[in-house]
Amino acid sequence: NTVFPGWQEINMKKVTRYLYLLIVLPLLANATGTDKVIELSDLWINEAPPVAKVHAAYLTIHNFSGLDIFLEKIESSDYQRIEIHQSILDGEKARMQAHEILEVKANSTLKLEPGALHLMLFKPLRRLQSGDTSTVTFHFSNNLQVTTDVHVKKLSSRHSHHRH
Repeated sequence: NTVFPGWQEINMKKVTRYLYLLIVLPLLANATGTDKVIELSDLWINEAPPVAKVHAAYLTIHNFSGLDIFLEKIESSDYQRIEIHQSILDGEKARMQAHEILEVKANSTLKLEPGALHLMLFKPLRRLQSGDTSTVTFHFSNNLQVTTDVHVKKLSSRHSHHRH
């Protein structure tokens, strides 16, 4: 072969070893020792007055995979709808920007917290007070779904600047 001199001399053992180094080792480098792709932590819903039609929720999303993952939908039987919002300071004026989806970069952690990215929970279907829980389902790309209980608690005074 004139294009690849010496090609015939390469044996299958060397090709197999080379492919292993190219394909398998990078995959192992992204492994965490578990099958966990996504982990949700620090989930909580801010207790709101009984007449409030909108609540806010916060959490941390850990993406252990080597691929970007997208949070596409959130739902709960306790709310008519849940949206992803971001608080933005525009000059001296604060405003909310809705996000249809939320990207969680590969091998990273994304924090949703007061005054930044957060969840808006619209039209509660029951009164939720501090100490209660709400079951929430998070739908991610690649048909990945996580259902978990989220605790209701009072917003600490250090976050009291975040109002809805």
